[in-house]
Amino acid sequence: MKKKIRLLLIVGGLLCLAGCSNKTIDTTTSFDKSNQTLVKDKAQEFTNEQYQNGDVRLKTYVKMTGKIIKTDSQNENEIKKNDRFVIQNEGYDYQVINSSDTILKLDDVVDVYGEYYGFVQGVEIEIN
Repeated sequence: MKKKIRLLLIVGGLLCLAGCSNKTIDTTTSFDKSNQTLVKDKAQEFTNEQYQNGDVRLKTYVKMTGKIIKTDSQNENEIKKNDRFVIQNEGYDYQVINSSDTILKLDDVVDVYGEYYGFVQGVEIEIN
């Protein structure tokens, strides 16, 4: 009898946890999409000189365009989320951390929307 009650409690607990996890995933996905839209809407473009002179404040939303010339990804044809890469814009190199779900590859020309920290945390990345 005690085994049956214990089993029912365990199964009930697992079902409750399974229900909670689906809601968390939906909420997280919704937050990510709204965050991407916010960053893209607020992103500003700066000149290479402004970056080099330190005129771009940290934590500013920026848009950069450039060609991917280097990556730390194991596979240069599959730069995934959390991989780092370097884009080149008119002879200047900028490091980007891919925080988007976009799969990229070496030599892609991209628009990067993200937050500037001396490098760019790329929240939304579009291939041109």
